[in-house]
Formats: sequence, structure tokens, C-alpha cells
Amino acid sequence: MSTAVENVASSSPDVSLSSAVRAALAELLAGQKTLKLATAGGPVSPWITGTYFAESNPFTLHFTLEKAGKGMANVTANPRVAVAVDTNNPFAIFAQGEGTARILTGAASEAQLAALRKKIPEIEPLLAGQLHVMAVDIKRWLVTSFPQGWFPAKALVP
Repeated sequence: MSTAVENVASSSPDVSLSSAVRAALAELLAGQKTLKLATAGGPVSPWITGTYFAESNPFTLHFTLEKAGKGMANVTANPRVAVAVDTNNPFAIFAQGEGTARILTGAASEAQLAALRKKIPEIEPLLAGQLHVMAVDIKRWLVTSFPQGWFPAKALVP
């Protein structure tokens, strides 16, 4: 997958950073189990929720939402979402993404449940609830790392 990086302040592409930012993002995603999901458009809006996730690649993340939950109501009304993945240290790398959420069904749903179980074995009791297995297709990441000098954030797009 080819990616491009741009400085958010200047909006000028910087291809030389692309592989470094992509590698750092992939490492962050692999090393974290949870993300924050921001939704809007439904009866309780805006809403933010935390959820476990697994990644197929840096631009496709999978998670579950309660079928009758506030986040799912918002996603049903408006599939545009934002996510944040961090280490709870504002001076370490963190990433904010914007994308579109969708419900998975059938074999795709089962495959992503297996990926969630593999990455996060402790998720099992939570999977007993009434859940939708979801995917979010990220259209742009903003990756910030003070140690790397990525401030303002570097934008990474597919």
C-alpha cells in the first residue's frame, strides 16, 4: 500500500517521512489494545467510547459496539467517525484518525472476531453481549510524536 505524508501546517507532501510515520503508526497500533471512538448524529450526540480493537492494516481497524448502545445509534445515523490511539502519555506518539464505520456480517464478522480474540484474549467475556462487529476505514491519520519532532502532526493517507 502506497502512502503519502504531509505536514498538517503546510499541507505539502513529504514522501521521505512516509515510511517512518507509517512504521511508527503500525507499531503504535500493534502495541495498543484500545482506542477511543468519537461519534455524532444520533440521540446522544456527540459521544465518545472506548473499545478494544484489532487492525487488518493501518487503515482498517476492527472493534465491537453494543447493538443498542449510544455509539451504535450515532454510527447508524452518521457513519463518519474519529478514533484516537495513544499510550496515555501526551509526550509519546499518538494518532488521531478520521474514517467511515461499517457493520461486518458473516465470514468477515467471524474473521475479525477471531482477530480480536487473538490480539486481546481477555475480551472473551465482553463478546457475550449483543454486539455488532465493526470496521472503520481510515481516510487520514494525524500522527504526533514530540520525540520525533512530528508537531504539528504528520498526516498519513492511504
